[in-house]
Amino acid sequence: GGLRSLKWNDTSKENLNNIKLLASSSQMVTKLRAKVETNDKGEYLNHEFLEAPHRVNKQLYKLSRGRAIIYGRDWLDKSDVMLALKVGLSSVPEARGRIVENLLYKYPKPISNKDLIASTGLKSNKLTNTLGILEEIGIVTKGSSGRADTWGLNEKWGNLS
Repeated sequence: GGLRSLKWNDTSKENLNNIKLLASSSQMVTKLRAKVETNDKGEYLNHEFLEAPHRVNKQLYKLSRGRAIIYGRDWLDKSDVMLALKVGLSSVPEARGRIVENLLYKYPKPISNKDLIASTGLKSNKLTNTLGILEEIGIVTKGSSGRADTWGLNEKWGNLS
């Protein structure tokens, strides 16, 4: 009896879509946790991914399933996955997490450095260096609007916002 005997409905179309979202979330969190080497000014030099996305995926999947069970469901809802992503983002370096949360939840369209500074509370140098890191590890894409640089999530993460 109990939770171990619960039959999980892994075949519904909605559940399969949410499992794909979970896979994207896990890939993003894994990239955000990368060990990054910087120079003495905090500028990007190189990076190394220290863990496999399947490890993160397993943890976020268990968390999502646990939430679904609490809500009396035997399938994943998008809100289960989004909560797991939020928890995953809380496990990454703070500046990276702050920027990504702002781009995911507040600013789905590209945003300027100035607006990101106001939104994240990061100092200009820290923001610029962190955006450089996020661009190198494939999280954000740099664009421009007139004379100002703009930043948005890489299109790979479009299904998460």
